[in-house]
Amino acid sequence: MFIAILYLIIVITFGCSLIVRFVNVKELYAKISPDNKTRNIPELLFIIPSGSVIGILITTFMCYFSVYIINCLIPSLKAYSYQVVLIILSSFF
Repeated sequence: MFIAILYLIIVITFGCSLIVRFVNVKELYAKISPDNKTRNIPELLFIIPSGSVIGILITTFMCYFSVYIINCLIPSLKAYSYQVVLIILSSFF
């Protein structure tokens, strides 16, 4: 249970950091408002939900795609490919 909560915290933090780095939230609010005015809405109302979705999608895509590549390159590692990918990806964090 603790590992699952830790995984979600790491994934959401990763996604939120991507959103903060690449999206200007105030400009986005101005573009979607009907009268093109900026609103005083807390940015966390956008950053946390979108960061969790982006973080979960990107990390699962990276994990599954890398397992697929390892299975194509080295078919004998079929049973252990997921563990190999987790070891490789965890070395970057």
